[in-house]
Amino acid sequence: KAYEEIINRIAWFADGTAKWGGMRGILYSSNTTKANATTGAWLGGVTTPDQIIADVNKGIQAIRDLTLNVEEPDTFIMPSAHYAHIASTPRSSTSDKTILEWLQKVHPGVTFGWANELKDVNPVPSTGVASNTNCAIIYKKSSEKLTLEIPSPFEQFAPQARNLEFVVPAHGRV
Repeated sequence: KAYEEIINRIAWFADGTAKWGGMRGILYSSNTTKANATTGAWLGGVTTPDQIIADVNKGIQAIRDLTLNVEEPDTFIMPSAHYAHIASTPRSSTSDKTILEWLQKVHPGVTFGWANELKDVNPVPSTGVASNTNCAIIYKKSSEKLTLEIPSPFEQFAPQARNLEFVVPAHGRV
């Protein structure tokens, strides 16, 4: 479990400092384009459904614009509280659809999901400033676009008796 947790932290949060040996995770990669939401916080009644939809549309369209319509995103990942909010909030007072249902209808090729790692990210990936912020990731789910190389998977060896205990040697590389 400890090995899997450190691999997860490296994949998401490695920022290229000495602690990570120059590696960069998805949130701090120099190959990702970072942008701030137009309307800011989605939670707490501050943002309207129309503003949330505008933020999602802007993010999806930004990829198309940046790649001159060569790339089409198919995955939109956000913090779990944000996903729960759009999945349970009506599109409008006269609609029987939620914000999520409306977005899925407008963007049929995009899968919306959540990841706890995107809540309270510090420092802010787009600016590097020390402050907690929520992030979303929009991308094309493909091994050509996003990979985690593990040259030596986790391996445990036979237990060894040392003094009055057993030690289990293990190793893994990422």
